[in-house]
Amino acid sequence: MFGREGSLWKLKRAAKSGDCEAAFEVGACYLNGIGVDKDVDKAVEFFKMGAENGSPGAALTLGDMLEHGFINKDGQRVADFDSAFLLFKMASEGGLAAGSYRMGLMYRDGKGAPQDMGAALALITDAAGKGSDQALVALFYMYRDGCGTDRDMDKAMEFLRKAAERGNIEAVSKLEDLFPERNDGQEK
Repeated sequence: MFGREGSLWKLKRAAKSGDCEAAFEVGACYLNGIGVDKDVDKAVEFFKMGAENGSPGAALTLGDMLEHGFINKDGQRVADFDSAFLLFKMASEGGLAAGSYRMGLMYRDGKGAPQDMGAALALITDAAGKGSDQALVALFYMYRDGCGTDRDMDKAMEFLRKAAERGNIEAVSKLEDLFPERNDGQEK
């Protein structure tokens, strides 16, 4: 990734000058140990810098870290649903389907925001419209179970089929479970 000497240094300098995407890239390098020693605290620092300066990817990544929790250099687990929710909102507003999807899940589960099935349905539907196959699978379950909407098996199956057509493994597996006779006669 850093074929030229000093490329990471140049990215760091750009990040510290307000380049949000450079900050996102530097954060990813620290998170994954690419060209530098792995350092979660520095990754968080650069993701935060990127998010504050408008990088939807940095906001999404930092939101994911805060929702699931991470271990800092002091050995403490850091998790913050409220901040994760706000970061997913930034990612969504930046056009990322994953931001809308993750915000929708937080509304559905009442994490970082009060439980609101209508908002969850709207955001997950938005994510599906932006191309998220995970959102299509979530819509299958929401319509199947009547979460935030009336129960509608035809619509639920439509979402599941679309997700399977896009290659979503969970959707393909669920369809095989629901319709074993369509499994080309192969045994599981």
